[in-house]
Amino acid sequence: SHNNISIISADYFTPLGSSLTHLYLAQNLLSNVSEEVFKHLTELQWVDISRNKLQYIQYETFGSVDTIQVSFVDHQTKMSGDSDFLVR
Repeated sequence: SHNNISIISADYFTPLGSSLTHLYLAQNLLSNVSEEVFKHLTELQWVDISRNKLQYIQYETFGSVDTIQVSFVDHQTKMSGDSDFLVR
């Protein structure tokens, strides 16, 4: 949080594989998140991407995860695709 992150490379989280379950990316400068970023995080249960510059995020961005809670607290980000996510 508050790290001024604006870009996350597609393979950045790959080394964490199945060990990462919670990810807090709130209050950064993200304007786009590639579908590849969370691809290898099969155990990810919760991610907070609120208070970024995101306006739109594809459902497929979290498609590799069976059950996930995604926090968009600012309610400015819209998700396109399947609505099976819990969005807070």
